[in-house]
Amino acid sequence: MIIGCTLVHISIYMLSLQCFEFNKFEGHDTEEDLVKKSLSYVNDDLLWAGIVFDITDKDTVPSFVPYRIRMDRDRVDTTTDYRVLDR
Repeated sequence: MIIGCTLVHISIYMLSLQCFEFNKFEGHDTEEDLVKKSLSYVNDDLLWAGIVFDITDKDTVPSFVPYRIRMDRDRVDTTTDYRVLDR
């Protein structure tokens, strides 16, 4: 009886996990490819952010990697209501 209940709980758990998508990261060769794919995600309300790494030499890993975060502007909070205290 206990094994039967456990199997039922495992089955329900496995079915509920199908409602979630865990593959959140995708790689793209160029920033243009990222933007094209991101536009389809924005329309479906699935885009969180894109990160563009500005690396010119792809053979070595530099000690400092410049990057840019690309986001949908409707998802970014405004900073007009905040005061900068360090200036």
